[in-house]
Amino acid sequence: MKIRTSVNLFLSLALIIAVCGALTFTVIQAKAYLERNFYKDIPFMLEASSSELQTNLAVGLALSQNLAEEPYLIRWFENREADTENGAAVAEKLIQLSSGAQFSTCFAASKLTGSYYVVDSNKQIKKDKLAAGEQKDSWFFDMLNSSQTVFYNVDHNKTINETNFWFDVKIFNSMGETIGFAGLAVNLDKAVAKINKSIPSKQAWIGVIDDAGIISLCSNTDLINKKIDTVIGALSNVTGYDGLQYYEDNMLGKVIIVRKKLPDLPYYTILAIPVNDFIPPVLPILGYSLLW
Repeated sequence: MKIRTSVNLFLSLALIIAVCGALTFTVIQAKAYLERNFYKDIPFMLEASSSELQTNLAVGLALSQNLAEEPYLIRWFENREADTENGAAVAEKLIQLSSGAQFSTCFAASKLTGSYYVVDSNKQIKKDKLAAGEQKDSWFFDMLNSSQTVFYNVDHNKTINETNFWFDVKIFNSMGETIGFAGLAVNLDKAVAKINKSIPSKQAWIGVIDDAGIISLCSNTDLINKKIDTVIGALSNVTGYDGLQYYEDNMLGKVIIVRKKLPDLPYYTILAIPVNDFIPPVLPILGYSLLW
C-alpha cells in the first residue's frame, strides 16, 4: 500500500471516528436534556390529568360535611322525623344537592329510627329501613361503632361502567352524640373520562390509591382493587427530583412513579409512565443519525 493511500485511509478513519464521537456525545447530551425536562414535567402531567377529580372530591366532601351539620336535619332526626316543616327542608336539600351534574345521589340516615332517605335516579326521595341484623345494612352499624367521623368509599360498577365516590359523615346532636349519617355520592365518570383522554402515553396509567395501598380507581380498569405493590416493582428514588420514584419493568424498561396526596382525604393520585414512551434509547437515535 502506498504511503499516500495509507495516509488518506488513516485520515478518513480518524475523521469517521471523530464524527461518530461528536455525534455520540451530542446524542447523549440531547437525551439527557430531554430526560431532565421529562422528569420536571411529570408532576404537572398528573396535576393536569386529575384536576377535575380533585375538584369534584373537594366539593363533595365540603357539601357532605355541611349537610351533616344542617340544624334542620339535626332537629328532624332528634324529633324522630315527626316535624313536617324540618322534614320538608331536608327533602328539598337532598334533592337540590343531587341535582348537581357531578353528583349521583344524596342521603340521610337516622340511628334513632333506622330510617334511610336517598334520592333515586328520578330525583325522588326514597325511604328504607336499616336493620342491625341485615347484612346489606352492616355498613351503617359498623360505622356507628367507629370513632371515625367521615368515611369514604369508591364504588366502580363494571357492569354499568359507573364510578361513584361516597362520603358518609356522622351527624351529631347538641350533646355530641351520633344520631345518624348524611352524605353525597360523587359521580366520577366525567373525571375518569378526562383522565383517560389525558393519559400521556399508551403504556402509562393514572389511578387513585388509598392509605392501605389499594387501587380504588384507575384508567386501566384491570388494576382496580389490586394492591399497588403487586402492580409495580421495588421503587427507587430518582436522583435530584423530589417526589419521583422508578422501578424497572421487564417489558417497559424504566417506569417513573409520581404520587400526590388528595387534600383532606386518605387517598393519593398516582401516575405511572415509562421513560421509553418519551425518551428513546441512545442506540436507535445514533443509528438513525448515522444513516441520515
